[in-house]
Amino acid sequence: GASSERFGVGSLTGANSVAIGNAADATSASSVVIGNGATALIQSANVVIGRLASAATQSSVAIGNTASAGADETTAIGISSSAGFANSIGLGPFATTTAINQLVIGASSPRQITSLFIGGNGVTNAAPSNVTWTSTASSAATVAGASITIRPGTGNTTGAGGATVVQGG
Repeated sequence: GASSERFGVGSLTGANSVAIGNAADATSASSVVIGNGATALIQSANVVIGRLASAATQSSVAIGNTASAGADETTAIGISSSAGFANSIGLGPFATTTAINQLVIGASSPRQITSLFIGGNGVTNAAPSNVTWTSTASSAATVAGASITIRPGTGNTTGAGGATVVQGG
């Protein structure tokens, strides 16, 4: 395509795109594709890095071997990660989204994430910092702010749901 660059046997480009790798396909406009067999085929403005990684729609990012960003404005980062629903993020090896506007970190056994540390200077620190989790505040005088919901996993037809546990220091 016009104003594009491609490197690799069988690589293809659309307008204003870059394709690097054998059979790398950046036929969507304004996209960057790096990796053998990596693809960004439809719409525009995708970033795809990794062998056989793909972005199927627009404004999506797929990074990692066989990572797949399969809906508008999605992000899939990690080997075989998948973000197949609009505005969703799959983060980590084999992480897979199952709904729109969803963030999935980690995958099922044996690769599940079992501990989460956000802010506060990491896992341990001589001078730990406080952390505040806040939902969206209202900018209107008569509208309440958003709620925060913490929900344990639900059980199946014979199993009980998980417990919500809050521990003090």
